[in-house]
Amino acid sequence: LFAFIVFCISSQAGLKTTIWLAKTCLPGKLTVFEARGRLISDVTINRLVYRHNDTDVWLKHLRLRWQGYKLITGHVNVDKLAIYKLYITLPKAKATKTDKKSPIHFHLPIQFNLKDVNVYHVKLITGDSQPFELQALNLIAQSNGQVVTIKRLHAELNPYRLETEGHVDLSLTQMADLSGRFVKLEPKNKTVAMDYQLTGNDKTLLLDAHVEKPLSATINAVLKNVLESGEINVKGNFNQFNWPLNDGEIIQVDHGQLTMTGTQKHYQATLNTHIAGTNVPSTSLNLKGEGGWSAFNITQLKAGLLGGTIEGQANIQFAPALSFDASL
Repeated sequence: LFAFIVFCISSQAGLKTTIWLAKTCLPGKLTVFEARGRLISDVTINRLVYRHNDTDVWLKHLRLRWQGYKLITGHVNVDKLAIYKLYITLPKAKATKTDKKSPIHFHLPIQFNLKDVNVYHVKLITGDSQPFELQALNLIAQSNGQVVTIKRLHAELNPYRLETEGHVDLSLTQMADLSGRFVKLEPKNKTVAMDYQLTGNDKTLLLDAHVEKPLSATINAVLKNVLESGEINVKGNFNQFNWPLNDGEIIQVDHGQLTMTGTQKHYQATLNTHIAGTNVPSTSLNLKGEGGWSAFNITQLKAGLLGGTIEGQANIQFAPALSFDASL
């Protein structure tokens, strides 16, 4: 048996034998148009198709160059991994009950060194849910089993772009120190671009961000219990805030503070700030409210401007269309 395994992973003939065994044992139909190399060191696969009931896998190209023999010592060393055009369709997953308040803990039983990972055009469809589409992923990273060091991560998921580097400690403290750039591409000057630094642990994260588009701002925020599903606990300060409007008009904010607590479905928020700008009088603004995905209800609004005070309440609907109703 040992000799047969060595034969399968260390020779071209063994690769073909492994594919034949997969075709024989898998419940669906597997077709591989071209496969060459050795599984233990360098293997290339072109045009792989697998179909079984509601599961479909289509792969145009895969190239893996690695040191497979080091798996015996608990190490994964990948010199090069290239995947081009991978489409996966899976049946709808069965619903399972989970404890939303349970924190997530990770553990890597192996050490890895990924020197060059490039993935392009991946689409994953599960049931009738929205497809997950990854346009590009470039990764250089390594781990000693406890600390993951990201030397380079570039990901493109339209309309998002993310670049980051740093390290994450997967021990009980789950410390993180990451920095990079985030971009959301939108038409009509609605593109969002920011540089960020994220430090902390699974209980408290500190975010320092410098936003460039569609406004300019410096944001310092504290994010608490970020790994607890659905919970929001954010306290942020911002300054040098400039929001461009139509025809060259600009709203300026010297400083402000935003606090949000609750869950994604129902949260409370307070905002204290001072605004001014082109054709906008100098105004101090304080508001409190609560809301969710589709609406936000301002329960207390107070604005000081032009030597007087405006007080009131308002309800803002985000869906199906943006609308508001205010009482001042």
